[in-house]
Amino acid sequence: MSRNDSVKTKELGKFYLMYRCPGCGETGMSEHTLRRRKEGHGFFDFLDTRVTISGSGMPTAGAAGAAEREQVLAAAKKRLDTGDFSLVEQKVVCTRCGAVQPWSGMGQPWLLSPLALATAVVAFLTLMAMRLLAGDPNTEPYLLPALIPMGVMVLLNIGRAVRRQRRLAAIRKDKTDWPTFFAPDDLRALSSGPHAQLAKRYLRRE
Repeated sequence: MSRNDSVKTKELGKFYLMYRCPGCGETGMSEHTLRRRKEGHGFFDFLDTRVTISGSGMPTAGAAGAAEREQVLAAAKKRLDTGDFSLVEQKVVCTRCGAVQPWSGMGQPWLLSPLALATAVVAFLTLMAMRLLAGDPNTEPYLLPALIPMGVMVLLNIGRAVRRQRRLAAIRKDKTDWPTFFAPDDLRALSSGPHAQLAKRYLRRE
């Protein structure tokens, strides 16, 4: 087995979040997939997984055993019920008003954000500028100004972290905007209630 094969992800099952949009009051539902790296060993290796909204092109789950799926889904529900929305990496958008749900997007990795790419580019250009300017008496006065773009990127990254913490604190304070967790079996039971249309939309995909 190659190194690339050893780090592929393994899907552990889907879960669903039903929410009431705080912007327009629309009830909606989003589908998410729990998966872990195959090389993971610890219990939290598959709890701290990347979660993807359906429609991203990921293959259908099915390789994980029933016991493992039940365990990881129960752990995911426990985390979400305590306000830990780091499992929801991508943003969930209301189908009626287009508002981003406040609890979504909390788990987006910094390395996958546009800010990370911009920081890397600015850091590279700053190093190149320092290399060109240093050692020459005519250009040394420009060394400090050349650091300004990197300083701006540092402030932007600090701002991103602060905004995320404030969002998380606001969501944990007001539980009325929290979504409701549904495992696949719960979704089947939901298909006969008042939210049948929401549930059946995802049941048809199975």
